[in-house]
Amino acid sequence: MPNSSASNRLIDPIVQVARHNRQEIDTLLANAGLARDALPPSAPRLESATLEKLLEQLARSTGNGRIALRVADATPPGPWGPSAS
Repeated sequence: MPNSSASNRLIDPIVQVARHNRQEIDTLLANAGLARDALPPSAPRLESATLEKLLEQLARSTGNGRIALRVADATPPGPWGPSAS
């Protein structure tokens, strides 16, 4: 079964929402198992599970279980969605 992945560009709106909510970006990334050097454009894709961890960490750190809706609002339309690789 192929691993699902998502465009690394999806991290940008997550970081934008995290900054808006005064979250420490390096800590948020580290808690999701990422580092700043994993941010675009260094790697074109990231595993969907990693993206999920990042959203979970953001929800936990902000205390907002619906924060993914804010991220969706901050995500411009385009071909950045999930795909099988």
